[in-house]
Amino acid sequence: MHPIVPRVLGLGGLIPFIILSLITVLNFMDWGQRSAGALMVYAALILSFLGGVHWGAALKQEGGAFFLLSMLPFFVAWIALFLAPVVGLWLLITGFAAAFAIDRSMAASSLLPGWFLSLRTRLTGVAMASLLVAVLGL
Repeated sequence: MHPIVPRVLGLGGLIPFIILSLITVLNFMDWGQRSAGALMVYAALILSFLGGVHWGAALKQEGGAFFLLSMLPFFVAWIALFLAPVVGLWLLITGFAAAFAIDRSMAASSLLPGWFLSLRTRLTGVAMASLLVAVLGL
C-alpha cells in the first residue's frame, strides 16, 4: 500500500501532464504550440526531480553507479528543452522510460521503499502517455 501523501501528490502532479497534452492536441484557443512548450518544461522539471529522488536513494549506498545514473534524467530533460517540440517530447518520453528503468534497478537493490515502484509505474505510465498524445497531436 502506498503512503497517502506521496500518492496524492503524485496523482496531483499528473494534472498538468493531462491538461497540457489535451490543449496541445486540441489546439485550444490556438495555444497548441505554447502548451507543447509548457508541457516540455513541466516534463523536464519532473524528470529532473526524479533524478533527485535517485540521487537521494543512492546516498544509502554511498557511491557507485547509481550516482551516475541519477544524473541521466536531468541531462536528458535539459537537452530536450533545446530541441524542437516533436523531438524534445520524444526525448522526454525516452527519459521517463530510462528513469523508470533506474527506479526498477534501485528497487531491486532495496534502495527505494517497496511501494515506490508501484506508484512510479502508474505515474510514469500516465506521464508518458500524455507526452505521446501531445507529440502525435503536433
